[in-house]
Amino acid sequence: MNTPTLEVCPPSPALALGGLEPLYTAAEVAGYLKLDETTIRRLFLDRPDVVKIGRTEARGKRSYVTLRIPLSAVQKFIREHR
Repeated sequence: MNTPTLEVCPPSPALALGGLEPLYTAAEVAGYLKLDETTIRRLFLDRPDVVKIGRTEARGKRSYVTLRIPLSAVQKFIREHR
């Protein structure tokens, strides 16, 4: 049985200079951990190392937030929940 892996893409030269690590969508992490995307969003939304794009609080409106989850956050989550 093949287990899915988060593929680590080589950083572009511009990103390598900044020391940035790969970022993954909630759907990619959900596929890797075999969980629902909504569950991944709920679990990672309040973590400080996750990149949040959009408004978390929109007065009287639904909030839309796009998450980008660094590889280190996924690894840390796995270590914490073994």
